[in-house]
Amino acid sequence: MEFIKLHPNRVACLLLVIVASCVRPGATSTDDAGRPNRVSDGHSVAILLTANNADLSLARLAPDHTQNTAVLALARRLITDHTLFNTRISDLSARNGITPVDDSLGLALRDDGARARTMLRTVEGPVFDTAYVANEAQLHRALLALIDDELLPSARNADLRELLIVFRPAVSAHLAHAEQVLAALRARR
Repeated sequence: MEFIKLHPNRVACLLLVIVASCVRPGATSTDDAGRPNRVSDGHSVAILLTANNADLSLARLAPDHTQNTAVLALARRLITDHTLFNTRISDLSARNGITPVDDSLGLALRDDGARARTMLRTVEGPVFDTAYVANEAQLHRALLALIDDELLPSARNADLRELLIVFRPAVSAHLAHAEQVLAALRARR
């Protein structure tokens, strides 16, 4: 049960640490308007792919751990949307010659996702439902902040900027969906 209380915050903190790792004093460049770039396009691509893959791996657990139709619908939506987004970001990266740049903190995000999978694999039913959906809400809340505060302002490549602009409403919709499901789960207690 402690995982349910702590894990969503760990994901949010780790995403913020990843952003901080991309901020390199003295190594910033400027965009077309002369504003400093704090996150390279390669870091942005890696962060987006890592966040999507972590989300996908968790969503794929739902069919084996819940029978709640609302939780399953959320998981199916996330699998569909994040798979599509991974395809789009990979295509954009290849077309524009943007190489994803991982660092130790990006790898830590993957490790944290693996720990979350391990924990979620040990629970089922209502415990899984609450832990999984709370994690999704926190992850999407943190991803929105990351897009707004770091990735979008720092995007130098026009195609990447456009993709972030298109992606943001989907992340917001996922957050709203997760919050709706979470509220319904909590109301049933």
